Amino acid sequence: MIRTVDTLLSVCKKLRTKTDWDEYEILVDEKTTDENEDTYEETVNDNPYFSVQIDMLNSTDSFKLREKLINIYIYYIDARNGNNKSERKLDIMDNLTELFDSSIQIDKSYLHIIRKDYLDNNSIFKMTIKYYDNKSIENIPIEDKWDELMEVIKVKYKVEE
Repeated sequence: MIRTVDTLLSVCKKLRTKTDWDEYEILVDEKTTDENEDTYEETVNDNPYFSVQIDMLNSTDSFKLREKLINIYIYYIDARNGNNKSERKLDIMDNLTELFDSSIQIDKSYLHIIRKDYLDNNSIFKMTIKYYDNKSIENIPIEDKWDELMEVIKVKYKVEE
């Protein structure tokens, strides 16, 4: 079973692998509205930072699997002033696109990214991920547990005439 928290931590870990971004803070599940940006400016010493959030959109059950659809938002906040702020945002979005190319690794699993979007004047990078997850054994109906124990036996019959 892939936990959503593990997905969140994997995204943060992947952001940290980008060596150009060593001075950037990575905040998890923080609000990034304009009213909060002033308090964050003091926290991160006017350095740019990322905030990562996950929205669970859909979960559909079928037998032993659960189909999940999630959005991952990576907010880029840059409190610094300067003439090239738009250029920095565009560079960050290009780097995020390359960093999260086609999938995200979570432990031994790879989750395929089905869509990438750029929102709010290139300040938000959004990825949509759809994957199938195993249910925990407690959530599998008893009939399905018995089916799991059964095997299909193939027998070849030879008829002599």
